[in-house]
Amino acid sequence: MQFKNTIPRLFILAVVIIISPAIAYSTTIRDNTVTNSLAPSDDGFSGSVALGFSTNFLGYSNSALYVMNNGNIQFNAPPPPANFEPTALTALNGRQTIAPFMGDVDTRLGSVVTYGTATINNHNAFIANWPGVGYYTAGITGFDKLNDFQLVLIDRSETGSGNFDIEFNYASIQWDVDSGSAVSAGYSDGAGTSYLITGSNIAGSFLDSNTTTGLVYSSNIGVPGRFLFLARNGTIILSPVYFEAIASTPYQNVIAKQLDDWQAIIGGNFGSAITQINSLGTSQAKRSALEEVGVSFLSAFSDSGFELTGNALSQVESYLDNKRDSANNDSAKNINSYALSDCVDYFASISSDSGEFDRTDNQKGYHYKGLNFTNGLGFYLSDDFIFGAAFDYGSRDSKINDDIGELNSKSYTGSLYASKKFFGQGYFDLIVNYSSLRYDYSRQISIGSLNLSSDGNTRGSESGFKLLGGYDFGYDKFRWGPTIGLQCLDIAISGYTETSAGNLSAVVSRQKASSLVSSLGAKVTYKLNAKWCELLLNSHLSWEHEFKDNERDVSASFYGTVGTAYDTPIDGPERDYARLGLSLAGVVKNWELALDYNVMLFNQLTRGQRVTASCRIKF
Repeated sequence: MQFKNTIPRLFILAVVIIISPAIAYSTTIRDNTVTNSLAPSDDGFSGSVALGFSTNFLGYSNSALYVMNNGNIQFNAPPPPANFEPTALTALNGRQTIAPFMGDVDTRLGSVVTYGTATINNHNAFIANWPGVGYYTAGITGFDKLNDFQLVLIDRSETGSGNFDIEFNYASIQWDVDSGSAVSAGYSDGAGTSYLITGSNIAGSFLDSNTTTGLVYSSNIGVPGRFLFLARNGTIILSPVYFEAIASTPYQNVIAKQLDDWQAIIGGNFGSAITQINSLGTSQAKRSALEEVGVSFLSAFSDSGFELTGNALSQVESYLDNKRDSANNDSAKNINSYALSDCVDYFASISSDSGEFDRTDNQKGYHYKGLNFTNGLGFYLSDDFIFGAAFDYGSRDSKINDDIGELNSKSYTGSLYASKKFFGQGYFDLIVNYSSLRYDYSRQISIGSLNLSSDGNTRGSESGFKLLGGYDFGYDKFRWGPTIGLQCLDIAISGYTETSAGNLSAVVSRQKASSLVSSLGAKVTYKLNAKWCELLLNSHLSWEHEFKDNERDVSASFYGTVGTAYDTPIDGPERDYARLGLSLAGVVKNWELALDYNVMLFNQLTRGQRVTASCRIKF
């Protein structure tokens, strides 16, 4: 209704400031900045405004709209001036309307309607805000009660041409009657198809004071103050699943978003997973199911690669340590004082390791067992320099917690190493390596009546080095000294596509990760003479710090989502921890046999231990 206010505007504005209640913004109101606004008015509207994308609203295609002061937008041409006032949504004729609050809004004092294009989660969007607006009633402008609500249209054309989301967001509703009529909320195509939110056309039903049907407390997706409707293929999904509302970790959220976005579009196993998750009784059960739908143990791939290659390097390191201990505790020889007939060493070792990785916010925990077999040759090139080569085969089986999968990792590692002595008992060791990796895994998807097994395999490569140094002091049968080390590894794992789970199969992109670990420690060796051999008892304690292996994202998608990718978050490791090593070596003529035990300490996320048996023969 057109109305010219005869009371001085400054006086009214002063009254408004004094008596108007404060508007408390809800978290459902999106805070994107928009730059357009309607002029202060009772029944005004905008000109044609480009959406920035195309919509299919109940079979009608549109790429522009009109923003109406009275709590709605219309896709087709606005009505003539006599019909500016709000009309019941069910009575609209030829007017395609979406109305978060179809009421007689008056903005001639206070806030005005703002609108414009925006970007939400990398999607084009259109936002209209009614931020603290008053009402028109009985020939006056009402500002003793203010409403704050929002309409958001979000382009979802990646799920199909013209598809989009409709959001109604409410921060505060203090009036829902104008000129004696109760307001409504919903949509209409103006040709007989319409929908009204519960409480429409009933005075008092939308108010903040009504905790049963008040809009700030109500929702169709479990998020108070927000209604979400999905326009998909020319129809409107009134009660969509909205797993994002119950997701409690970033990983759960990215999977939930995929399921939410593609519901009612993709059937098969993908659609069955949505149905089965939605049927679960508790939010916790739904969260666990979200972790089963996606590959929630991608960190195990790089972890296994780092550990397998790290173990291969450690076998060479143990060989050099045992050789050095044997030579240093022999009064007649040092490590590089052998005759030409003693210039070659052959060594072999087998190690078994086991442990567990605890779950993190974004990745499942798992238990593992592994084996490494190492063979190598060492050559004495001078009195204080040794050069050699080694080959290692490693295998590790990881069982993911909650019985959701298994990962088998294999490594084939070639290493070159050199050891240089200086200042009598000081030394530096350098080991460089290259590894070829293979991964085979299966995962179980068991949600309600849905039971699937999905398989995948891929390959990878890894390269790096380990630099070690130290100095040995001695007295009688004891030797001790400080140690320092640096291990650098870079891993690349090829992308792959799972099989057997249909359109729920995961498509995982290439992974890359780096690890840089420093160590600072000390070791003690004791020589025990026996009648038929020499026994060497060794202990080594070091503090280690991981500089890299940071949090990262791995791009993945479901086979059925037409290549729409999501970023799987990978959490980083524990940065600081200790390692304790104990060994017993026996030397008989040209033979040396050794048994080593190594355990990780003070790591809050990882526990692991390794046992190694090795032998060395001098030629």
